[in-house]
Amino acid sequence: NVYNDDKRMSVLCTEWCSLASMKQRRGRTGRTNPGVYIRLVPKSVIEELNDFDESGVERSPLTRVTLEAAHLAELLDSPPRVLAGLPVSIEGGGAGIVSFWDGVSKGWRVNDAGGDSSVTLPEAKLQSKRIQAHHILGLLPSAPKEPRVVAALNELHELGALSHENTPSVIGAACLKLPLDVSLARLVVLGWMLGNSVETVVMAAALSLVPSCDVLRTPFNTAHSLDGPELNTLRNSLFWRRWADNGNKSEPLMVYRLCMDWLRSGGGSLGKPPYNAKWNQAAHPRLWPQFTEKVIDIAKALLRLVPASCPESQKLQQLVQRAQGYGGSFQEPESRPGWLAAVITWGLAPAGFLAAGQMPVLYDRKGLSNFEQAVNAGGHIVNCFCLPRIGDKFRAADLCRQLGCPIRWMVQKPSSDSKGKDDVFIAIDGGNGPNMHESAELLYRICSPFNGKLTVVHGKEVRPPRHPCSLKWYMPRRDGCGMLDVMVNWKSELESFLHVPRTRERGARCRPKFFLVASGGEYRGADGREDARGRPKITLRGSTLLPMDDGGRRALLWLFAAGYPREAQLVALAAPDYGSRLGSGDFEVRAVRLWERTFHLPRGEPVTSGDLRSVNKFRASLLELDRRRPHRLAGTWHDRHTGERWLVECLDACKPLDIDEQVDPEEVLSVFRLSAQDSAPVA
Repeated sequence: NVYNDDKRMSVLCTEWCSLASMKQRRGRTGRTNPGVYIRLVPKSVIEELNDFDESGVERSPLTRVTLEAAHLAELLDSPPRVLAGLPVSIEGGGAGIVSFWDGVSKGWRVNDAGGDSSVTLPEAKLQSKRIQAHHILGLLPSAPKEPRVVAALNELHELGALSHENTPSVIGAACLKLPLDVSLARLVVLGWMLGNSVETVVMAAALSLVPSCDVLRTPFNTAHSLDGPELNTLRNSLFWRRWADNGNKSEPLMVYRLCMDWLRSGGGSLGKPPYNAKWNQAAHPRLWPQFTEKVIDIAKALLRLVPASCPESQKLQQLVQRAQGYGGSFQEPESRPGWLAAVITWGLAPAGFLAAGQMPVLYDRKGLSNFEQAVNAGGHIVNCFCLPRIGDKFRAADLCRQLGCPIRWMVQKPSSDSKGKDDVFIAIDGGNGPNMHESAELLYRICSPFNGKLTVVHGKEVRPPRHPCSLKWYMPRRDGCGMLDVMVNWKSELESFLHVPRTRERGARCRPKFFLVASGGEYRGADGREDARGRPKITLRGSTLLPMDDGGRRALLWLFAAGYPREAQLVALAAPDYGSRLGSGDFEVRAVRLWERTFHLPRGEPVTSGDLRSVNKFRASLLELDRRRPHRLAGTWHDRHTGERWLVECLDACKPLDIDEQVDPEEVLSVFRLSAQDSAPVA
């Protein structure tokens, strides 16, 4: 399992092991009985093998390690001093790396830049250079390669965790205090800034779960079969997922609602299933305790950053007390899933896991018309499916009976792939609503626990049901060149998300599209193409669907506020507005070309120039945190003589300051007097 810096995902790679690993495996083989160990490997391959395996630094993400190295470099560089392993400049010209202190010669042994020669010099002739993060990482026993360090620094800059001088910014310093990856820690810090610390703490704890953002049971076995107990587990799991998601189509919001329900019932029982919750039988016995303990750890870490007088401090204290089962009052945050989806977008979008979804069936209108002809017997198209190559209607009816799915009608037609077995179009009796019915969802996701593979249900082979209104998801590449086919995790309600095209959408030049943001992904191949079963090899983790009730206007504005698109390839169709809504000189954006996709906005929901100005103000506020960095004098100070309180911040040098040029801009402090009521800067 190797981390790919370009895709920011872990990749399962097949590669030769080292000579040391071969010896270790030989020892394990002969641990109990004597024998002969034979390696059927060409000699030419043996000669090219490494002596030892690569260290964990080379196989793991470097983002947090690099941020810690940048913080340590700033500490070691204040004040500058000569230290072993760090670069120095030599009096009279030249530079080198300090090796060690030579007590006999009473000087530092310095190696030249090439490492070919060394010389001992007194400390008076040496001057330390500015220490950078890559200098600290170079001191590791197995230093990471330079391209990996550069990729980690670029990612930290995109997240706003580093200033232009590669020193931790305010956000970066706060992220170091939280037991999370930098991207999730940034989400928590942003939630604290926006007054949603409790919500982001819970969602970050959910997104940190491995392998997926999930705390409910799922059936699993190596035989890819679903019998009585496994079917009951799947049915129970889908029911509570549907209840907790509440139509938001978001994995973190689903876990957040489960957590709030657990806290309302009293919390407590750490390390055990939530016995007081009505869904306790569906909770995962390992993931749920791991999740609750993570919530407490993050909340306690954030409490060390939040001032005691801040209202968020009281909310976090109540969260910790209720989660630990100590009782007391707990004020549940107001339910605002739309606002939380915006916070998730601003917090996670800079990490780059975004996707656009659209219906491929509108490219093949004949396929959609054939499906509609098959369902002309009645019922709503949402609850209608195609069971591919199942054979005949009797096998399909038997399968639905075993699953408890009431059949409304069935139609048998020849299979489109000419494999000899017929397809069966089936409709589940579950109403005519816009969302899939519970029984229909069970049938649609019957093969999901085994990643869409052929599943044996009560001894009968079943292939994944198909629906023409399901979406295909495309994620932009990191370099902005092209798109990657991706898929959502089957445990997410997005797996069963459908969009039935309206009459006017079928003849439109631009198909309707949807946006989602995720916290990460799993890479299962050498490229982003589909595998032999037609499934994408990249699975997104922690997905959240952005609202599209206004045609995608809010979703686009949220993405713009998060700093997208980064590749600067954005084309907008703008036009002046002569109506009464806008002022003179304003304009409307009615279509956007982004990620090789065109997004048309509804006629009554355009993006105005005023919206873009608001986006710029929001971006400027976030960039202000990148400009201000921590300082040893930063914080709240109390004047004993006057009783006043003062807020001290350090300004970074990237913004021109009206100061004397002889003053070091890194030491320029911004001082504000705080009011006694709300601790806000007033002067």
